[in-house]
Amino acid sequence: MSENRNKKSLREVVSLQFLLGTMGIVLILLFMQIIFSWQNIRRYVKADFSKSVSVVALNIEKLEIPIRKTLETLAEYSPSFDATRSGNEQKDALRKLANILELYPDIYAIYQGNPRGDLYELVNLDSESVVREIYQAPKSARWLHIRIFNDKSGKRVRIFEFFDPDFHLLKVRQDSSNYYSYKRPWFLEALQTTKVVKTGVYLFSNLRRRGVTYARQMKNGEVVAMDITVSNLHRLLNALRFQPAVSISMLDEKGQVIAASDPEEESVSSAILKAIRDGREHRLFTYTDKNGVKKLAMVVLLSKGPIKSWLAFEAGEFALMKPSLFQLLISLGIALVFIVLYLIVVRRMIDRIVKPIEQLVDETKRIGGGDYSFAPTVKSNVEEISRLSESIRAMSQSVLRQKTAQKELIHSFVFTLAEAIDAKSSHTSNHAKKVPEIALSILEEVNRSDRGRLAAFCIDKESEWEEFELSAWLHDCGKIVTPQHLLDKATKLETVYDRIHEIRTRFEILWRDIEIDFWRDKLKGKVPEEELRKIKEERQCELQEEYRFICGLNRGEIPVDEAALERLRKIAKRRWMRHFDKRPGVSNEERFRIPADRGLPVEESLLADLPEHKVMRDAAEIAEYRKQGFKVNVPSALRNKGEIYNLSIPRGTLTPEERFTVQEHAMVTIRMLRNLPWPEEMSRIPEYAGGHHEQLDGKGYPYCLRGDEISIPARIMAIADIFEALTAVDRPYRAVMKLSEALEIMAEMVQEQKIDGEIFALFVRREIYRAYAEKYLREDQKDFEAIDKDALLNKAGLN
Repeated sequence: MSENRNKKSLREVVSLQFLLGTMGIVLILLFMQIIFSWQNIRRYVKADFSKSVSVVALNIEKLEIPIRKTLETLAEYSPSFDATRSGNEQKDALRKLANILELYPDIYAIYQGNPRGDLYELVNLDSESVVREIYQAPKSARWLHIRIFNDKSGKRVRIFEFFDPDFHLLKVRQDSSNYYSYKRPWFLEALQTTKVVKTGVYLFSNLRRRGVTYARQMKNGEVVAMDITVSNLHRLLNALRFQPAVSISMLDEKGQVIAASDPEEESVSSAILKAIRDGREHRLFTYTDKNGVKKLAMVVLLSKGPIKSWLAFEAGEFALMKPSLFQLLISLGIALVFIVLYLIVVRRMIDRIVKPIEQLVDETKRIGGGDYSFAPTVKSNVEEISRLSESIRAMSQSVLRQKTAQKELIHSFVFTLAEAIDAKSSHTSNHAKKVPEIALSILEEVNRSDRGRLAAFCIDKESEWEEFELSAWLHDCGKIVTPQHLLDKATKLETVYDRIHEIRTRFEILWRDIEIDFWRDKLKGKVPEEELRKIKEERQCELQEEYRFICGLNRGEIPVDEAALERLRKIAKRRWMRHFDKRPGVSNEERFRIPADRGLPVEESLLADLPEHKVMRDAAEIAEYRKQGFKVNVPSALRNKGEIYNLSIPRGTLTPEERFTVQEHAMVTIRMLRNLPWPEEMSRIPEYAGGHHEQLDGKGYPYCLRGDEISIPARIMAIADIFEALTAVDRPYRAVMKLSEALEIMAEMVQEQKIDGEIFALFVRREIYRAYAEKYLREDQKDFEAIDKDALLNKAGLN
């Protein structure tokens, strides 16, 4: 009682372990940290974007206010330029404009246009690095004065005058021009109002740079203007990026890029343009660019005047998250350190549970592998584990009992089946029982062999030995459906009885007819009695000789050559008179095959192959053999009892149809054994049992396997089956064979590539046959002294 009181339930022990819960909480916290970090990043990004808008707007305002005031002043007080003004007057005016350009370096040029289309422009050569290169200015030049007007001849000219900082003329260049100021948008827009106007962003034709023009109408109807490039805006937007991953672009009302943090950027994504069209201002949104990168973006309206402009911000989500991810990794690392430390503590706690369970797992694996040895009960302070251990031990004992009973049942069934097959005939001399004994003896020696290909073969499991033994016992189980009279067929005309008696009866009738002819001719008195008696005796003597010849053919004692076949056909042509109908008294099946007589009596041949002798095989049966993969030649006839056909058998006593029926036992064996639910360790029984008639040259049956396609156990089975059959003393179709003769035949079979040479060599060298011969062979068969091992192996081609 005290021991049970000290034990804890598995539920109580597991409830003390918070490993999964701790890890779950850590993961949830990390996940929440990721979400909060992302939310903070979005707020930070949005705030930074909004701040950037204010900075850009302030910088633009700081730039525009002095420009507008300067233009207002110039429009009120600046004298107009024309081509007739003196050089000093012109230089004084240019110095004033130069002072303005030096005061506001963002201004690229100041110019004045009149209604005649003339243009007078002062360019700051230091405003852009490319200005000097574009205008091909001298190195010491500081200012460029451009004049476009009609000269005295009325020709439209453009004059480039390059001045140093003190307005000393350095170089003059002139070319033709088709430029008219009154056609330019800035001129036309300025004439529509008395206020400063601002154009949209456009490409300056001379500079090849994008920029904006500010213009104001003068009192005299002329227009004064200033050009500003967007280069400074590029630098401003680049400076406003709080991360390298951020991209800032200023867009006009058409969605074209005015300026960008990346000067090479000429367009923005369609998602940003769509956000502008949809009016989604000051709202963060995400999209995926053409490269598959997910980005966070926002658009803000920068100016609401007649010429609108927007700021667009975008950045890759992963790039924004990088700093937070680094912090997250640090947090994760700290959490992992604590988890590892906690795991060490927890491991010590759960070992007390896991180790007994692992022992039980090992025990169940042994049971699953067929090992039912009784291991001691696993000790544990967990009540459920102790109970489980006791249950597994009880289960192991129960399974062992069931397995033992099942094994005994299978073996009893197999042995009973083998006895039933042997009991079918008194002539098989317990073949089904003897083959396993020979086969197991060969297998033991093969298993110990360290030579050749057999060295790699090994059967070391009890289940494998049992599998082979059962295969040997079942190797002829298909013979249970083989007609016994075929297995015992000693003569060619034998079926369930020897039909030589029918033929002898016909010879008796012919003998009687000769006697009747003698007495009939004697009564007539036309021929002397002595002459008639001589004729009678000669005819009867010939009849006796022919019958002995038929009997010799029937027993296979006479070679079936062409001369014998010719004599057989001649004897068969003898005629005899039948007075009785053949159809009454027979089975319906046979009656169907026998044609009706046209009239009685009828004269018939002494021997014949009649239609009723031949029974055809169903085509579906032939197709089924092919379907199951058997590669045997299936005769079209199921059986053929033709008398001439049977007596013409060249070798042995079986017709091709009967031989196939006998061979069919191998296929029946395979089909029977395949249909049985063998456990996995017995799954090769159909292969071993059904393969003992395969031959190395591919001429065996039922699969016509060749060489290495035949397994070693099947080769062993073949040798055991052949040896027992050759040495059997009770086969009705041949004489008893001595041991040496049987081994000679087997050596020939090795040489002809019928059976395995290495196994046969082992069979001979280690005298595996001796113990069997001592036990089962007759004394006159045991000619051990006549066995020359070397001669046998030489004959087999193995030495």
